[in-house]
Amino acid sequence: MKNYLIVLVFLSPLVYGQNIQLNLFCYKPGDTLSLEVLNKTTVIEVHNMDDGSQKMKLVKWSLTFSSSGQIKSYKSNPNSGYLLYPEIKTELIKDLKKNSKKMIFDDIVVSYPDGRIASLKSVVFYVSRVGGKCSGSNGIAKDIAYKGKLLTGNNTKEPLVNQKVILKDNKDFEVQATTTDKYGDFTFQSIDAKNSYKVEVVSGPKIKDDQMFIAKQDGSDIRSLKKVGNNFVYELLPIELTKLSEEKIDDTEMTLKNFSGSSKNELTVTKDVYYKVNSSEITPESKLILDGIISSMKNNKSLKLSIISHTDSQGDDVANMNLSEKRARNVMDYFLSKGIQKENLTSKGLGETKIINRCKNNVDCSEEEHKLNRRTEFIFSK
Repeated sequence: MKNYLIVLVFLSPLVYGQNIQLNLFCYKPGDTLSLEVLNKTTVIEVHNMDDGSQKMKLVKWSLTFSSSGQIKSYKSNPNSGYLLYPEIKTELIKDLKKNSKKMIFDDIVVSYPDGRIASLKSVVFYVSRVGGKCSGSNGIAKDIAYKGKLLTGNNTKEPLVNQKVILKDNKDFEVQATTTDKYGDFTFQSIDAKNSYKVEVVSGPKIKDDQMFIAKQDGSDIRSLKKVGNNFVYELLPIELTKLSEEKIDDTEMTLKNFSGSSKNELTVTKDVYYKVNSSEITPESKLILDGIISSMKNNKSLKLSIISHTDSQGDDVANMNLSEKRARNVMDYFLSKGIQKENLTSKGLGETKIINRCKNNVDCSEEEHKLNRRTEFIFSK
């Protein structure tokens, strides 16, 4: 009998925007999935453990768990069996305090690429406010999507538009080819994380200063391409692909505990705290993130916290400054409402004064690039 993996796919802005796959069977009794990670979950997929390259279509499933003392059951969307829709996540989050919730997936039906239909056994795992680390070795997806951005010009680092980009294997055979868009972005699909590759671009008149760079699609983590003959080459090694395949489950409490016992005097933690458009109102999803930090601070009561809010460059500079100040103040007020002492907190808005990529005023940037600048920094000190 074949063994199967059921995996959740997480959308993360941190690593080239690719889908990260997490093996549920990696979790053992007592391990849990954090609410912060659950909040990013959108898709369920199924893989054959005996042949990881073979993906099967998830046709249907049902999910059962207990909420407020009542048994809740949900069935998959008949038209989109792979989706984990928001209503389920809302119910999972509801009333969840210190106790984790036991989730049971059953009635799982998949279809093979050749059209065969099969049923799989039930899958059980848990979800809680703070996630526990899984202990298996199958948490890394074999196939990932590699997403990057090409830039040119030693000082300007302008997007390289409408440029052919080639992916080659370690035998120098072309595996895939694509073309960059208006922001210099490109994507290679279904790359095996175990293999070595190279990204290759043919030199031409669009290359400025004879310099080319590769970055994440949000404009961060810029690296140089090496000039080899008439081409520019970037070596894509398994160690980098493996890092892209790993979902980093945030453990703020452990981070602060380690900080408290270290010789460091300051620690900066950056979070995606979301608000309604042009509003300082904190969304319910962001309150989950803040609740994790608040819980950690209650366990490390001597720490001081400075809350710094940043905006992107879109809109009026003065309006952005005022908006960031309101957002930072609202976050501080939320902390106060949860019992954090006022003398341990300060807040400040910096508007668009600390743009961390190329997206300053009057620069045409993608949403991914702008999103990098819309951040909240939590600066802890002893």
